[in-house]
Amino acid sequence: MQIDIPKTDVNIVDAASRGIEGAGAPGGRFEGKPLVEASIRDMLGDVYGKLGEYSTAVAHLRRALELFEDSEIAPEMRDAVRGTLEKRLAAITAAAGPPSPGQGADSDPDE
Repeated sequence: MQIDIPKTDVNIVDAASRGIEGAGAPGGRFEGKPLVEASIRDMLGDVYGKLGEYSTAVAHLRRALELFEDSEIAPEMRDAVRGTLEKRLAAITAAAGPPSPGQGADSDPDE
């Protein structure tokens, strides 16, 4: 389901997206806190998906999945989170439709 929101709200989401980049790196705001970064990326992926910004949504959700997979949470919790993120990724991928010519399913849309 795609939603319309005011441009100022989109700007806030974009600012949050830019702010998360590099935040998990050494010296970054979320260094050593992969679950915090993963949770924020999960939320951003959900919001971007609802805005119809599918490639950005997928990028955030894939990174969230990587962070959760590499985290030190209980295996059953990791399985539950993986299932939720994979369902969200599948829904957004389906909403986006087939990739445009020259852009495969695993290509980076920002390149």
